[in-house]
Amino acid sequence: MAAADAVTKIAVVLPKSLRPVLLEAPLVSTRYREPLLDHIDAALIRTALREQRKLAIAYVDEKGETTERIVWPLMLGYLEDRRILVAWCELRSDYRHFRTDRITDASIMADRLPKHRDSLLKLWRELEASHSAELMGDKSRV
Repeated sequence: MAAADAVTKIAVVLPKSLRPVLLEAPLVSTRYREPLLDHIDAALIRTALREQRKLAIAYVDEKGETTERIVWPLMLGYLEDRRILVAWCELRSDYRHFRTDRITDASIMADRLPKHRDSLLKLWRELEASHSAELMGDKSRV
């Protein structure tokens, strides 16, 4: 409650153009344990998120194989000791979670996301909830 009050007070004094940056920040966090060793500057990802632009990335999978991908960045968060980019992946035609320490190169593209980030995030959340319900055996939520 106190945190929400503080955010409201900060939003009131911000210029109108910057309020969405504070109030709609696509950043979530859980437990954090060690410094992240990213190959790219996370500011680049945050800029793509804020401007709702596609990213071209080089991504190294768990086997060490690199793929070139075009992604629609939706949210940047932390999971245990890793920073995760939630994005729609054009290569896989599906939502994917990318560990930022495995992104070896990235550039912001001129192309904007084909839909507003909020609507894409809403669908991702619905799919995640459905998937979680399936894993937990709760067929009533599917």
